[in-house]
Amino acid sequence: MIRRGVCYMLCFILLGYIGILNARDCISVGAGDGTRGVRGYRGSWEHSWPTVTSHKNQKFTGYWDLAYTDVSSNDTFDEPSNDHAVIISASPVLRIPFKLIVPVYIDAGIGIAHLSNKLIANRDLGSIWVFEDRLGVGALLGSRQSLEVGYRFLHYSNAYLAQKNQGLNLHLVIVGYWFN
Repeated sequence: MIRRGVCYMLCFILLGYIGILNARDCISVGAGDGTRGVRGYRGSWEHSWPTVTSHKNQKFTGYWDLAYTDVSSNDTFDEPSNDHAVIISASPVLRIPFKLIVPVYIDAGIGIAHLSNKLIANRDLGSIWVFEDRLGVGALLGSRQSLEVGYRFLHYSNAYLAQKNQGLNLHLVIVGYWFN
């Protein structure tokens, strides 16, 4: 099991360095609401992959995402619960770009996340190590497509690897800037 995990990690690291010379980096921030009145604030660094064209001329790309997310709740609950948690996450994200009036995209990814508390807003995520699933849509603006504006749905859960798995959802509006 450990050997398989090490092999997966080495593959992810290798994929991250494939397009390093042509890569772009992005700094983005986001804010929004989620499950049980949770409020989330997120800052992330994104490192792009090279663009790949399929046999039907559909372009695919993606990026590595390293993020810091701060979640808190002002709600009161009958049972003891934490009202604050910090989430550190890393995720590969597939991006499918489209050209409408402006360049738009759809994002999908599954990564790993570490929570400072497994109990937040009376939701028991079962473990401090969880998965971060995401779906997103947005647009790239400007002549160099440097400004990014979008929406991201994030879901945190342990995929039933622990006894409890109540999950936590966040809906975020994000703004980012791509360098290079």
